[in-house]
Formats: sequence, structure tokens, C-alpha cells
Amino acid sequence: MHRQKSLENDSSARSSFRCPWLSWVPVALVLLAPLARADIPVVPDWSADEAGNTGFFDPTLGATRRAVFLAAAAYVGSLFNPAYPGETIRVKASFNDLGTQTVGNGGATGFTNNFGSTNPRFQADTDYTFTLANHLAGRDLLPGNTVEVNFNSNPAINFDYGTNGTPVLNSGLESLYTTVVHEIVHGMGFLNYIVSGRKRAFLETGRDAEGVRRRCATDFSSGDG
Repeated sequence: MHRQKSLENDSSARSSFRCPWLSWVPVALVLLAPLARADIPVVPDWSADEAGNTGFFDPTLGATRRAVFLAAAAYVGSLFNPAYPGETIRVKASFNDLGTQTVGNGGATGFTNNFGSTNPRFQADTDYTFTLANHLAGRDLLPGNTVEVNFNSNPAINFDYGTNGTPVLNSGLESLYTTVVHEIVHGMGFLNYIVSGRKRAFLETGRDAEGVRRRCATDFSSGDG
């Protein structure tokens, strides 16, 4: 999934365009994890940028970008209870030239199915994002990066590096903090499309190829579908 650059000058309009789910995420996400309330660590993999001294390791902006990413990742992790000790969401993150209209993009590194789980929400023959599969299985099925996100290094995109998600009104800046949150959550499984012929477990209720509404198979949401 990707976020396109808003063509509006009003920052409040851009904010609602970028993250329409932010208003309901803290309310709707009720995990079924049996552990005491805790956060899920969201750990970045910046190795691609580090190797080239670019993006998150840019000599001028790298440290600031890393600080914003960590703040946004901590916010995402604070919304969820771990399902098992040591549960961690690992995110491959880098800056790349995405053209002039896209602020960032992100998604799961892959899907898996039929891994078996005692969780009553588990469904056979259903694709789960790797992050969701680990959580539902209650163990590290896939211990590596389960989310991949990219942020635009094109000079046409100018980021605000604050951590409140709201750039200065009419500044023409895009919030890196909000973009990081948005793209990480996409990669976890907050998606809005259905693949014809496949059952895929997402964190939103969608419609299949025939337009039939169906309930999510997920345990990151309240499950009310």
C-alpha cells in the first residue's frame, strides 16, 4: 500500500487523507493476548541505508529520521499486547526515490497459511501476513523482517520531522511520523483489498471479487468485522 502526496494545502485535510484509521485504532484494537498489558517492540532494520550512508543514515538528516521512526514505532507497539514472550515486529525500512506523488509505501514481506494454532480465530486455508501469523500462532513462525516500508527521498517530497503527526499549517511538508505509523500498520495487515480466489486475513473487513461482504479473520482487531 502506498500513500500519495496530498494536493491540498490544508494540513488537517492532509492528515485525514493520510491516516483515516488513526481515529479508531486505539478504540477498536482489542487483542486477545493472555499476557499482562505490555507493548510489542517494533524494531527497525535500516541496514540498506546504513550500507550506503543514505536515508536513515544520511549525514545531515539521518539521526533525526531515525529518532522520528523510533517514536512512531513505539506508538504502534503501544497499541498491541504481545501474544507470547519475546514477540517482536521487525521492519525493514529505507528511503528510496518513489517519484513526485508518493510519500511512502509499505506492506507485508509475505503471507503464510495452515500453520496451525489453538487460537479460535485461526482459520485454515487462509493467508495471513507474517506479522499476523506469528501473533496468531503464539510463536515465531518467521523470525525475520515481517514488514517492509519505504519513504520517499525525492527532492519533491519535503518531510516534517516532528512527532505529533501534524505539520505546520500550509507548510507544504509531509509528516514523516504519521507516514511511518501508516506504513508499518499496513505491513502488519491493515489492508483494504481482497485477492480473488484466495482467503486472506486482513485487519479490515472488505469485499471479495463478487462484492460480498465478509468478516475478517484476525486477532489484531476486536473481531466484530
